[in-house]
Amino acid sequence: MDARVVCVSRGSNDVENAFKRLDDTQVQLLYTKFPVGMGTFRRNKFIYVIFVGPNCGVVKRGKGIAEINLFKNVLHGAAGISTTDRSSLSLPFLVQQMRSVFVTDAGNFSLEKIQEEYKRCIKEQQWTMHRDSIPPSRPHSISRALSRHSSDDEVYEMPSFTSFQIQNVPCDIDDNTRSVLEALHMKLGPLNWATFEANPLHLTLAGAGNGGIFELVKQLPAAKWLFGLFRITLGAAEERQSLLIFFQWIGSRLRVVRQGPTTHIFPKMASILAPYEYEVYLVGTQDLNTQKIINKCRLAFLDYRVQGKPEVTENTLRDLKKKLRPVNSTFTEEEYRVILEEERAKMDLNFDFIRPRKNHAVRSFSEINNDNGVGQSRVFDIKETLDLINQSEGGLVWGIFEARA
Repeated sequence: MDARVVCVSRGSNDVENAFKRLDDTQVQLLYTKFPVGMGTFRRNKFIYVIFVGPNCGVVKRGKGIAEINLFKNVLHGAAGISTTDRSSLSLPFLVQQMRSVFVTDAGNFSLEKIQEEYKRCIKEQQWTMHRDSIPPSRPHSISRALSRHSSDDEVYEMPSFTSFQIQNVPCDIDDNTRSVLEALHMKLGPLNWATFEANPLHLTLAGAGNGGIFELVKQLPAAKWLFGLFRITLGAAEERQSLLIFFQWIGSRLRVVRQGPTTHIFPKMASILAPYEYEVYLVGTQDLNTQKIINKCRLAFLDYRVQGKPEVTENTLRDLKKKLRPVNSTFTEEEYRVILEEERAKMDLNFDFIRPRKNHAVRSFSEINNDNGVGQSRVFDIKETLDLINQSEGGLVWGIFEARA
């Protein structure tokens, strides 16, 4: 890849947000994936826009156009346009200009239908999209020793408490956190996952959302010890089961600094978050994979033919595992995704709760969903960016590439 071309911005939202990030002083190429169609007819079109900034100098413009045209050759199968007028760029304009790309096999073309399908596809795929964390801003006065610690290698300091407190002091749960727990325990409630700090004396919300496991795996920091719940639904329509799973997350870079016992924390957190149907352990980056988590939940999906949902204890779990037979499910990520989409269509996605403050760049699904992309002050790996855009589903939607001297 030519070192004179760099990726200065990229995003997982629609192309309208990319237009806003073009620079009037540069020669840039916007490369975007355009998902259209439904079901088995869903497909991706790949389009580029060469933007020659009106405030770009003559010499810089000439060199930039030459470099961008060379870079364009690596975008196999993409069609595109060139423009110097950023104000003209819009989703309808792009679709109209690339009309020949969107004409169906039957020769039909509908501007409104294509835009509608595009926006729906982007929305449906949001929880499978790639997320770029934003580095935290730090005052210049912070020492070099402190500033080299990122959110992935920070030391996790736990609150101080004794074994007696863990076993005998009731857990304090504020109204906001209690509302999150109630939402999780509701059938088709407005949330389908939440995480909590390892504090059995005061239940502290770490994060919550409605994007399912796809979203959850992006919200488990490498330097944290967390507990949580997620709802997972699998199975054929007539045998579909929706189960609440309790989990413990141990980050691969966790370094706990604490005086006192930790052995009683797990059972206390389990009792606080109960009732649930099953429990799994997630340890390190190797477990941050939707399919792996589904595999860990296979044993939970059993047709146990009992009245109601039993509260989980060590004994009841052992008995259930012996008696139950599997539900009719493929246990695949694709099956889970389809069911999750159906559930989200019925959920109240506007559930209001107070989100925890973050010191680092771990943002909620809805906040990311409304973001305009990552800042232009960063430079991103070109090959990785192109690979993410070229993914058949998820990944990235667009990237902006710039010619530099």
